[in-house]
Amino acid sequence: MENNTFKNLIEGIYNNNEIEFIGYGNPNAKILIIGKECAIDPESDEQRYELFIKRNKEQWSEIVKKNGTFNTSNIPSWFSSYPEERKFSPLLPFRGEKFTPERKDKDGETISGKYGTNTTWYNYQKLVDKIRIDEIDKHFSRTKDDEIDFLKYCFITEFSGVCTTYSKKTPEVAHSIKYRVDHLLNHPFFSSFPIIIIACGHYVRQYGDIINLEELFEVKWDGKTNDIAGNWYNLHTGNGKILIHTNQLSMNISEQLLDKIADECKKK
Repeated sequence: MENNTFKNLIEGIYNNNEIEFIGYGNPNAKILIIGKECAIDPESDEQRYELFIKRNKEQWSEIVKKNGTFNTSNIPSWFSSYPEERKFSPLLPFRGEKFTPERKDKDGETISGKYGTNTTWYNYQKLVDKIRIDEIDKHFSRTKDDEIDFLKYCFITEFSGVCTTYSKKTPEVAHSIKYRVDHLLNHPFFSSFPIIIIACGHYVRQYGDIINLEELFEVKWDGKTNDIAGNWYNLHTGNGKILIHTNQLSMNISEQLLDKIADECKKK
């Protein structure tokens, strides 16, 4: 295992019962993406909430103890016949999802984008592809039949540990953000990434007394907000890293914004 900082993180917080969700993806990647919160309703599907969120720390602990590397080759497709516990891994969750947004009706039935992913992860994939385009192929174009694989090249986590399908400003959320900032996100693992995308929109302003990006990640904002086709981003740099604070990458995200963020990141 290359990343001893991640191993130290998992070992250090394992007995902290208030922190359950660490994140998904490749701890050895160069890109970190932090969003608002995991979009899952804990009450509608308790078993999956347990598997996807509450056991995340435990799953990472097992990976750290067993694996010499963060190998994803033995993770089955999420659409295979294996039990969900066998085919779910925080290294590459929902393996086999396609590069298309899945849309469901009010009853939860898929109406388009079968085997697709959520809109946020669809945009994460587009952004990571744009950042990595020179490593892939300048003429590469991912199709809707391709699998998403962005989690092989980044690590993602959330500011809040309160899972919800709709963001709400509540005392519970404020407490969760503060606790995660003070006891998780301040760990050297998170500030070690050379490229950090803070995709949480106005969370930083809403919880300005809790989230200080300059202090948390040891960077400096250049003082201006860049407006791009109805979206925006702020650029922070320092200590060999670049940090982009921008919209939550879910709905109404323009290609121009993703292009500009990728261009900034490729300067790194």
